[in-house]
Amino acid sequence: MKYRLLIIVLTMMFGVSTSFGLSYNVPKTSTVPTIDGVLSANEWTSAMTISMVYPAIITAPKEGTVHTDTYIPDSAEDLSAAWYFMWDDTALYVACKVNDSQLFWLSDEGPYSQDGVQLCFNFRNDPAAVYRAEAAVYDFAPRTSSSTAPDIYKRDNEYFGLPNGIIGSSFPTGGYIIEVKMPWSDFDGGYVPAANDVHGAGLILLDYDSEFITDEGSTLMTDFGNGAYTASTVSTWNTLKLVTALNCGDAGYLPQDLNRDCVVDMADFADFAENWLIIY
Repeated sequence: MKYRLLIIVLTMMFGVSTSFGLSYNVPKTSTVPTIDGVLSANEWTSAMTISMVYPAIITAPKEGTVHTDTYIPDSAEDLSAAWYFMWDDTALYVACKVNDSQLFWLSDEGPYSQDGVQLCFNFRNDPAAVYRAEAAVYDFAPRTSSSTAPDIYKRDNEYFGLPNGIIGSSFPTGGYIIEVKMPWSDFDGGYVPAANDVHGAGLILLDYDSEFITDEGSTLMTDFGNGAYTASTVSTWNTLKLVTALNCGDAGYLPQDLNRDCVVDMADFADFAENWLIIY
C-alpha cells in the first residue's frame, strides 16, 4: 500500500510538471497600429515581446523546439524572430519581425511551402477546443503589399478564417516583418475583452531554403512552452493573458539592470562597483 501511495505522490509532484506552456501578459494599447508591416516605435513600444532564437528557444523556461529532421539555424541571422502582442477593445494585434538570410516563397497565391509564420490561437483557452477549428492555426505569409483577409490562411483550408482581419508586410534587409489585426468579433461577435481574460497560443517559424527535407520545410521552429511540438495538444499551449499594462519584469530584464527594477541607472552601477574585482 505504501508503494502505491509513493507512486501517487510522485505522479502529483512530477507528472504534470512539463504539461503546460508559459503565460505571457499582453498589455492593452491606446495606440492603434497602422497595419502596414512597419514597426513604428510609437505603436509597439508597450507591446509584450517574445523572442524565438536558437538555442535560447529550447532551454528552460522557454523550452520550445526545432522540429525533428529539419535544420538547426546557423545563427540568429539565419533564422530568428521577435513577436509582439497587444490588444484593445476591438482586436488582438500581432507583429513578427523575422530574421531570415534566405527568403523563399512561390508566389502571392498562398502561404504553403514558403517562408512565413504561424500563430496557433485558442480563443478563451478552451482545453476541449477542436484543433484547427476552435483552436486554429493561422498562416501569416509575407506579401509585397498590405492586404486583407485572403492572405490570412487557416490550416483547415478555410482561407477566410478571419473575415475582418488585416495583414501587412515589409521586407527590411535580412528578413521580413508582418503585422496583423485579429478582430475579436471574428472569434465571437459578442465577446467583450477584459483584463485577466486568457487565450491559448503557440508560435511557429517556417523557413524554406533551397534544401527541402520534409514537408515541414528546412527549419520548423516552435514555441509551445513545453519542449515538444504539441500543436495538436491544445491544453499544453502557451497562454496570453490580457492586462491593462505590463508589470516590471513581464518582458524580462536588460542584463545591465542588476537590481531588476526595470531602470538602468546609478543604482545598478553602484551594485556593479561594489563587487568590482571580487573573486568568487
